[in-house]
Amino acid sequence: MIDPATLLEYQLRAFLLTLPDVAALVADRIFPAPAPQNAAMPLVAFQRVSTDRVYSDDGRSGLAGPVIQIDCWSDAPEYAGSYAKSKEIAEAIRLGLESFRGMWGPIRIQEVTITSENDLYEGQDRTRRVSVDYRIWHDEPRG
Repeated sequence: MIDPATLLEYQLRAFLLTLPDVAALVADRIFPAPAPQNAAMPLVAFQRVSTDRVYSDDGRSGLAGPVIQIDCWSDAPEYAGSYAKSKEIAEAIRLGLESFRGMWGPIRIQEVTITSENDLYEGQDRTRRVSVDYRIWHDEPRG
């Protein structure tokens, strides 16, 4: 059985909740994707898109670099949301994550970089979304 505390996604959420500017904007509304239906806005949802692992002649090195997509959501303007709110949340997260090195709980983070950024409008429900992909290089436990 996997201990959730050893999962990168679990520690990512915990780290984001420690960032005062992020917490001020979304409180604790940071979810693994998809966010709960009818969750209050604004909110953040995240998901693992892919993972690269580094290997050597001796086998796996224990270094992994998943790409985690972080989506910052805001309601449509008629519901007090705005494109600017989504951008503000994304910027607060970027300032906390980009180039981070250190510990997230038991996980040693080697480096965090941005691989892509997109601004999106969801026409069906008229929400705004800023989507940023982060490459998070970290040490994996050796088994």
